[in-house]
Amino acid sequence: MKKIVKRKNQYYSMMPKIIRYSLIYKWLYLSIAFTLIGRPAICGEKFEPKEGCYIGMALDWADIATEKNSKNITQKFSDAIAKFNNETGKAHALVKQFIYFPHGAQWENKSLLGKFPAWNNDPAGWASCEEFCKAVDINGGTPAIVLEPQAYFEYFYNEWQKGNPAYEATVNFAEACAKFKKPIFIIFAHEMNGSWYPWSAWIDRNSNLTQDKGEETGHTPEKYQEAFRNVSNIFHKKAPNVAMVWCPNQGWLGKGRVDPYTQFYPGDEYADWVGLDFYERGWDMPPRDAKLWGGLFIHGLTHDSMDNPDTEESESVNFYKTFCEEKNKPLMLSETGATCTYRTDLTERDRKEMSYNWKAQRWNSKEYGWLISVYGTSYFDKFQIDYPIDKMLPKLKAIIWFNQAKSEDIPAKKISEDKSKIEIVWFKKGWFDYRIGWDSVSETNKYAPDNKYPDEISLYSLLIGSDYFISKVRP
Repeated sequence: MKKIVKRKNQYYSMMPKIIRYSLIYKWLYLSIAFTLIGRPAICGEKFEPKEGCYIGMALDWADIATEKNSKNITQKFSDAIAKFNNETGKAHALVKQFIYFPHGAQWENKSLLGKFPAWNNDPAGWASCEEFCKAVDINGGTPAIVLEPQAYFEYFYNEWQKGNPAYEATVNFAEACAKFKKPIFIIFAHEMNGSWYPWSAWIDRNSNLTQDKGEETGHTPEKYQEAFRNVSNIFHKKAPNVAMVWCPNQGWLGKGRVDPYTQFYPGDEYADWVGLDFYERGWDMPPRDAKLWGGLFIHGLTHDSMDNPDTEESESVNFYKTFCEEKNKPLMLSETGATCTYRTDLTERDRKEMSYNWKAQRWNSKEYGWLISVYGTSYFDKFQIDYPIDKMLPKLKAIIWFNQAKSEDIPAKKISEDKSKIEIVWFKKGWFDYRIGWDSVSETNKYAPDNKYPDEISLYSLLIGSDYFISKVRP
């Protein structure tokens, strides 16, 4: 999930600059408020709550899911879900899992290439979707299943009929979902507007965040639309208990001004919900004592790479207005998190402290960490929050925190002192640690046995403790 932020202004600040930025904050806040406040939330789509917002989790299931032919898999999934619910003090409505559909060429066993899982088994011997969904149901939750076409994406838009392995696998999977009878969210081929998945329109092989000649995959936006429509039609026909989620990546993408959303949108009748994956990682490489602007989350839902940094007005598509207000679609924040653990240009102590600040710190009513930005509501009475999501984003109906640590090559944007040049800096095999409460930046996601920042969990528990956040999906 490589992402790079291109922003009109730098939305972090240091204490000496608070006064200087106050007018910018005021102007941006008013512009957002006039756009968003006062729009009623209407229960219009499948499983959309009339009021409030579902909370969800995306845990690291790797050790469980890839444990070949192991017994008691359902119980192991269930125990992990229950543990997170207990630690945070509230049951979560959504529990997320990623499934290769079909398998790709990433693994040593090349014989798996192009093989599709069934509902009750996986060709690699991994945990099945059935085992996972049973575990979620035991805990009163609803599965949010991401189907990742890791190979042969063209199967989903070419000759979509019987005999096509993707068609056959999708029909079988949808029919099995129907037999589950309870609600399921299906997120098909997410983050299609990025450059890191095999179903994307291009792959950034040159690692410069720019589409170069020869990097095209052939999977054009139009073909992606067709693929999503094909899959959606089958689930709508075969599985009335499934809600289809179209989920791009947040639109601050690389270089250039390109519409990051509408060219991939499959159409209102095919997407029951719209989703968005949106992380805050300090892409501008801010200094260690920087403070995060509390309105950045809402700003990211209304601004994207179409925005010209040299103008005051916004040229953005405005995701929230386009898809949630005008199309009246409920929004699922399908993945979110915050961290600065990859910043090996800082000392170990500084990046630990900065990661904590980026998640859970509060400097004042306008500057605070990502947990408050994403989960802060007007119902929260512990301190003032100037950008409450219930007032400003009433169509935000589900939030899933990506509570994992993962390693990948990570780009960041370094701006010269005179702001005349922008350099892309790569942190090779860097670590993103989004987990709430962990103090692990020692380049591993395995060895952090104790929660070193329990106040992160306490803050999260306080924020989601409001009745505004919902623990159960109603059919």
